[in-house]
Amino acid sequence: MPPKQYRRDCMRNSGHESAVIPPAEVEACRLTALVYREYLDPGYLVPRPDKLVPADVNEPVFSRRVPGAVIYAQPGERLKIHVLNGDSTPHSFHVHGLRSGIDSDGAWPLGTQSSDGRRSDEICPNQSWTYTFDITEEMAGAWPFHDHARDLRASINRGLFGGIVVRTREHHEERLEELELPPQVQELLEQRPRLSDTETQAFRESIIEWAMQEHVHPFPHHPRVIEVPLFFHFMEGSAGTPAFDSGNIAPGGVLRSPSVPPVLSPTTAPSTRSCTGPSTSCPVARPWPACRSSRPIWP
Repeated sequence: MPPKQYRRDCMRNSGHESAVIPPAEVEACRLTALVYREYLDPGYLVPRPDKLVPADVNEPVFSRRVPGAVIYAQPGERLKIHVLNGDSTPHSFHVHGLRSGIDSDGAWPLGTQSSDGRRSDEICPNQSWTYTFDITEEMAGAWPFHDHARDLRASINRGLFGGIVVRTREHHEERLEELELPPQVQELLEQRPRLSDTETQAFRESIIEWAMQEHVHPFPHHPRVIEVPLFFHFMEGSAGTPAFDSGNIAPGGVLRSPSVPPVLSPTTAPSTRSCTGPSTSCPVARPWPACRSSRPIWP
């Protein structure tokens, strides 16, 4: 297995004649990302450490990659995505390509509100919402999901997006086996102990260190089907601006160059609600959401 190598430019573009990207250029592109992360337990203790692209030897460890999660499903499944917001601002979860009820759409301000004041389109810090999708044969394909609360562009540009891959039944079993976790992690999943914040942090750091070892990840070999999710998105820091904005593309429309007016100008939803609810003061927290039938994610 070849060693991980970063800062490479195999095309040897201008300034990269040595095929290496200078550290200053890397530093200029640095940002504090915000991602959805999948967890293996309902208490959000054990993050899912599997690679998104098994064949990518240079994929960063799960704690340092964008996007943070790709979910796999097959027709006939009921997919329940439990989203816990660990950030300090409201977020939601909106999926393209999967039909759902309005309570699982997540697009602000068109969501629903529960009896205790929580909203599907604006999950306040430390609050959660469960989005439900019944997967059918017609949904086979790769579909993006992303934040769709009020300031969706800023959060998506920081990394709050991912994908759901719906594989037909005849191909679903071709996926690689899941990563085999260390015995102590399996034991924690079974016992679900209560850990202090310090113990939790130390435990997660040990998982990160373990997951950085390339040999623990299953590797695909021919004739296995190798799927590589591709995300075409211009990411930016919270204070940055994109080089250009194509605007929304209408059905059947085309992507115009920066010099041509966009097909459809984006619209801005009215901002009339504040993040409030019964006994909710929107406290500052850390970013995170939960995923798949009893398996969690977060921003």
